[in-house]
Amino acid sequence: MHMFDASSMIYAWDNYPIGQFPPLWDWMASQIETKQLVMPSVAFEEVQHKMPDCGEWLKDNDLELQEINNAVLQGAKHIKGQLGIADDKYGSGVGENDILIIAVARLH
Repeated sequence: MHMFDASSMIYAWDNYPIGQFPPLWDWMASQIETKQLVMPSVAFEEVQHKMPDCGEWLKDNDLELQEINNAVLQGAKHIKGQLGIADDKYGSGVGENDILIIAVARLH
């Protein structure tokens, strides 16, 4: 199973449009259908917020979402400790969702 984060999906949507790269999107749809490509729920929410049309395409293709549960939260807490993140001070370009996405990927 492979996971997409929000940035990579948005990048693909922006730079490889369905109209110009139908084989790529057909392949991604087949990967979604067989549950080989999934996405953490927080990443999907970001995509849906920033690129509603991409979010609709993902929903139309029945993307499986990996929910944030206690195991993910514990994993995120561990990652934050390893990185020395205190008081939610992540630095530029990184935020809580990024840590949660990594924790989901590590769990699965």
